[in-house]
Amino acid sequence: MRKNLQQLRFKVVRDPNILNWSPIHKCILMLVFFIFIKTLWITWKVYTLSSAELIEHINYDSVMFHLKIDIFEFFMIVFILPVFISIEGEVKRSTICLMVAWCF
Repeated sequence: MRKNLQQLRFKVVRDPNILNWSPIHKCILMLVFFIFIKTLWITWKVYTLSSAELIEHINYDSVMFHLKIDIFEFFMIVFILPVFISIEGEVKRSTICLMVAWCF
């Protein structure tokens, strides 16, 4: 897995043009962006729930429900992403593309 990450890092530095990447690497990049966006949303929801000024303007039950879903999705993707990076072949290609489509 470490070798795959080093190869991916080398590829990003050496070939910055994302259009030339394979679909697998584009999907992995999209999953990384998804993790970043989920982190921002989780941070915002925790801030909103902990802020005394904003608590009266939000629907507490709805925000808590969405926060639980966001945390579940975040950990699911974070735990599954290393598996996708380490496997090879057609299974990897189809599974990653389906996962990216599900995320967005």
